[in-house]
Amino acid sequence: MGGRVERIQIRVAADDEGGELAALLSWLRADRTLRGRVRPGKRPPLPGELGGVLETVDAVIETAAASMALAQALSAWLQARRRPAVRLSITTRDGRTLELETDDSAEACRLVAELLGHTGDGDG
Repeated sequence: MGGRVERIQIRVAADDEGGELAALLSWLRADRTLRGRVRPGKRPPLPGELGGVLETVDAVIETAAASMALAQALSAWLQARRRPAVRLSITTRDGRTLELETDDSAEACRLVAELLGHTGDGDG
């Protein structure tokens, strides 16, 4: 990754988006390699709301190991879910986006690793 810091936003499209995002955030935070690299992305509260609403899971990836850990953790989370397939949207700082809707965790891992593997390598 050439020492470049990459910021990743992960969105979930599901019946219970907030619950799914919270579960994903907890899952990623439990990964030793990702600790301190993932945080909730909340929108500001609307009038009458007490706090912001979770919209994304944001990750800061600085190393190839962290990139691979994120791909593997996302794959494991997809595999561990007992619900139907969920749609993930993963966006890099430079605007590349991967829309992923699958219950095949191996395919998900490969696609996420491919997206993250190209970050910071100068190929754009």
